[in-house]
Amino acid sequence: MRTHDLAEMLGVGPAFTEELRRLGIISMEEAIRVERSWLGESRCDWLYERMRGIDSNAVLAHEPRKSVSSWRTFARDLEGDRTVEREILRLCVSATEALRTTDLRTRTVTVKIRDADFTTRQSDHTLPNPVETDQAVYAVTLPLLRELRQRRRTPGSTSVRTHQTGRTGTGGGPPA
Repeated sequence: MRTHDLAEMLGVGPAFTEELRRLGIISMEEAIRVERSWLGESRCDWLYERMRGIDSNAVLAHEPRKSVSSWRTFARDLEGDRTVEREILRLCVSATEALRTTDLRTRTVTVKIRDADFTTRQSDHTLPNPVETDQAVYAVTLPLLRELRQRRRTPGSTSVRTHQTGRTGTGGGPPA
């Protein structure tokens, strides 16, 4: 850190950088040696503390999970709709199992695919009520997948390299 300029530090914008430059402080190395009183109060207090790794904010080791996803890159490109749909069902089961084991439900389902030419596309749908079952999530996932694949139907574009199925907006509460 000491070798970096203060301008590279998050929260030190152009005006503050110029103010510090006028005081002869450009690098972290220069700033770390300055007494707190010389930097002044309020605006510079946080800079003094951040340069020394001081932060009074609480550290939350286990924040609630906000999304669950299952991503898979296949050894070979998947060919054919049935093969792709079977694999996305496996990903749905994996992701919904993770939801249930953490007592979560989801309202938004996202499908992301990467084609053999590395074009990545995604689509999502938000439900009116949270769900948690494989069947409920797959019932949303399958039309999203089919829509993504249909949008790009050209010769040579039927294979899929990777799949992701995700759920966001997760939270507790009774399923629909």
